[in-house]
Amino acid sequence: MKVILLSIAIALFSVCQAADIIVNPGGNISAAFASANAGDRVLVNAGTYNENILVSKSGTAGASITLKANGAVKINAGGGGKAIRIAASYVVIDGFELTNYQCGINFRTGHHIQVLNCNVHSGTSIGTAVSGSNGIETNYDPGPIDNIYVENTDFYYNANGGGDLGCNLGTDVLTNVTFKDCKFYANACGGGTDGIGIGHYGTKTNISFIRCEAYDNLSDGFDVDAPVFMDGCIAHDNDKNGGPNWGVGIKAWASGGGQVRLYNCLAYNNYEETDGGGGINIGGTNSIVSNCLVSNNKSYAGLIINTGATVTVKNTIFFNEKHSFSETTTGVTFDSSNIINSCIDNGGLSAADAAKAKTFNPMFVNSTSGDFHLNATSSAIDAGVSVTGVTIDAAGNNRLAGLAVDIGPYEYGSGTSTSTVTGTGVASSDFKITISPNPWNPNSATGDVTISDVPLNKQFSLKIFSSTGELVKSLSYGGIGVFKWNGKDEGGNAVSRGIYYVSIEGEGRSKGKIALVK
Repeated sequence: MKVILLSIAIALFSVCQAADIIVNPGGNISAAFASANAGDRVLVNAGTYNENILVSKSGTAGASITLKANGAVKINAGGGGKAIRIAASYVVIDGFELTNYQCGINFRTGHHIQVLNCNVHSGTSIGTAVSGSNGIETNYDPGPIDNIYVENTDFYYNANGGGDLGCNLGTDVLTNVTFKDCKFYANACGGGTDGIGIGHYGTKTNISFIRCEAYDNLSDGFDVDAPVFMDGCIAHDNDKNGGPNWGVGIKAWASGGGQVRLYNCLAYNNYEETDGGGGINIGGTNSIVSNCLVSNNKSYAGLIINTGATVTVKNTIFFNEKHSFSETTTGVTFDSSNIINSCIDNGGLSAADAAKAKTFNPMFVNSTSGDFHLNATSSAIDAGVSVTGVTIDAAGNNRLAGLAVDIGPYEYGSGTSTSTVTGTGVASSDFKITISPNPWNPNSATGDVTISDVPLNKQFSLKIFSSTGELVKSLSYGGIGVFKWNGKDEGGNAVSRGIYYVSIEGEGRSKGKIALVK
């Protein structure tokens, strides 16, 4: 690997092999990038650089030009302009902190652009941002924006939006855009902007948000008027006071047509303004809401359906809402795989559809603190239906972690939890146990209840819980394929009759119920 050192002067070499071009504090990053060839890396050493960077040199397919922070690098745009303006293709931007700008990252034109591991904030708080600032935006000059990939990048403390991807003119074209593991938070949302937004015009195709989060924005968390795919996205505590008099957690309209797919998404606590707020606002044709959750979006409704939209709702939890649905529900397909619990009413959802819903408490680990994982005793476990394309949960773990699909965004056992009910293990494989006799009378001649078909010579722990989620008994495993329980708690006291839940975790996972009768 050839290395070119830069301070202020730039050495130019005509070589075929990829080079590392080094920029030190005091050097000019734009000039360094302009000197690069396809496959080169421009490595910017740690420090603060007072510059508006122009990226105008393109790489080639398989040989992008990379602009990478080599340590903690801050780009101070001087209170105006673009911190990084991109008018090129096959470019990678990696690892920068961008601040004090009118726009953090600006796509002027180009394709096959990656933005990785950046922090993009105009101010040091929501009140100190440069007026009119956006974290990321597009100009569509002179042509379409195509193949944009943004990962592990946060957009916050902007006077307008965390992101505004335009599409405000009929001629704008935005295609093949993915945001993954990004956050959009604490943006003031001036000028009709949002945590992240895509406008209402132009052509938009293949837009995806994967495990992104929008919170503490003064208007919408996500406002995407496109046939969008969202998986594992979380929107909470948006529609904050001080912003526009509207705001929902996730707005996915597709007003120009096309399908919206929302899988494993959560929208909760989006309600501070007194009117217009809500959880999810969806449009589109043949759209799908699967394994999602709306909760405590109390200024209006959990799920708001656009007029003319056709939407199928599966495996979704409506919990603690003012209205589970908006007034308009024409075009909604709703079945018994959904849960409606602790909602004041069901808005425009027909009585016939509402009667299909399960109504039990889904028993979250801690909904107050935003932990919507299921407790081991939740009846939502294994109570859902399979939906084509939904193969993972909100945490990115396998969707089928038990004997059937769970209702809600998290498959039981996925992710981590501090709850003694759920444990902290993620199953590497699963198995079906046999409980016999069941129902079981501990006073009968059958003796202890036997939990069998546990894999041999592996490590497991077994916990038995009451129907209220309290731990009753922990049992150790000897690797011989069975557990036995004598019907007593940790103190040696015989338990009362009722339903008890079995949870086995370790090198695999299983669960079951014991009906204890006396």
